[in-house]
Amino acid sequence: MEVSVRELKNNLSKYLRLVSRGDTLTIVSHKHPVARIVPHQAVDEGDRMKNVIETLKSLPWIKTQKGKPKGLAKRVVLRPGPDLASDVVASGR
Repeated sequence: MEVSVRELKNNLSKYLRLVSRGDTLTIVSHKHPVARIVPHQAVDEGDRMKNVIETLKSLPWIKTQKGKPKGLAKRVVLRPGPDLASDVVASGR
């Protein structure tokens, strides 16, 4: 649905209700599209992480392997924190 900037400004609550029900608004200024308002979609954190991992795996310069890397005494576990991944790996060598 297209709506002018003035119409949106004057009836914002009405249009936000439409968007919350699933409609998408295209905002036009002088008959030219300038923006789009789309419904918010909550993303599960697990799904987001899967998407990031799949994207990284699809890059040709990223190589994956299973298990621990050769040369390490034990598997490196990265946990959220201030340390860089390279520091954690280096401390395990």
